[in-house]
Amino acid sequence: MNTVQEYLDWLDQISGSKGKIYDIGGKELLPQIFVAIYDQIPELEHKTAYSFGLSSVPHEEWRSGRPELVISVRSSDDSWGLAMGEIIKEKRDAHLFEYGSVFNFGERISDESEMSAFLVFANSLFDPGDERAVFSDRTISLSQLYPIYAEEWETIHQIGAEAFYFEREIDFFDVRRKRVLK
Repeated sequence: MNTVQEYLDWLDQISGSKGKIYDIGGKELLPQIFVAIYDQIPELEHKTAYSFGLSSVPHEEWRSGRPELVISVRSSDDSWGLAMGEIIKEKRDAHLFEYGSVFNFGERISDESEMSAFLVFANSLFDPGDERAVFSDRTISLSQLYPIYAEEWETIHQIGAEAFYFEREIDFFDVRRKRVLK
């Protein structure tokens, strides 16, 4: 069994359902990027999407595991997960996707929100240790991608990602939340 299938089986198992699989970039993009989107996960009116393809690019800094991303929002729009795949497609060769990284999508991610950027930070969906899985050719750790307003980058830059995440009482599932500026 190949790593892609092992990973997709693991996602189906932890989600308790089958995800919709989207190929980002087509077969000409190597290594390929996939996004698996699960409806009503972790609860009703939510979508949760997982990437595969970021961990396929070697970075010598990734010694104990390779990242993949997860995004979870209160929404019915697949655009959130698809935008995550596009960010990975454009940035995976040059960026490590480490905690505190901010990626500007450059336009509204979905018609339901003015958010146009993402923050990479700690996984809030899993208990510590459960966000890691060992596969035949790699260990994957899931980091979470949080949608943000582009102008929130300045706040994150000033106070740090940790303070932004932990001290501002932000409902990161809410794609219609108010902006958090300073």
